[in-house]
Amino acid sequence: MRSMIGPSAAVFGMICSFAAAEQRSGLFEGCFARAYEKADLERRLEQDVAVLVVDVLPLSQTGGSVRVIARLGNSPHLWREGHSNKIVLGSAYCPSFDPPATCVQSCPDQGGFEIVARTDDQIDISVSTTFSLGLDDQCDHLADLSHAGADPATYRLYRVDPIVCLRN
Repeated sequence: MRSMIGPSAAVFGMICSFAAAEQRSGLFEGCFARAYEKADLERRLEQDVAVLVVDVLPLSQTGGSVRVIARLGNSPHLWREGHSNKIVLGSAYCPSFDPPATCVQSCPDQGGFEIVARTDDQIDISVSTTFSLGLDDQCDHLADLSHAGADPATYRLYRVDPIVCLRN
């Protein structure tokens, strides 16, 4: 019986497993996630994201990339626009892992965020301007990690099994 996991998924899994154990300058690579409770989202109607998964991958001794997968919530503006509960994507490059790591998107004027490792198992992602999320890539901008018209957004994420990043 042939394996259901293709070669690229297997290689990606090995990279995630290796990266999860490594630390560089305070930023921990690996798979981090958080699912927000319904009560939390009801208190923060400006928050678009109900579930957030972030995969931090090292590319060199000095920098790396970040893959972002989110499930949008049911905030009123997402419902009106027909985007509630959609899965959206984003990615960024972090030229340095010196804390706080500043990561930027490849799309013109689409923003970025900072990552700070709180513990071995927790990171904070802070978005002060914008970070676009879209269906196929972040450039089609369906949602934003920042809280539009509100204070800068900070998401506390927790280390999860690397398989979470593989499945998303």
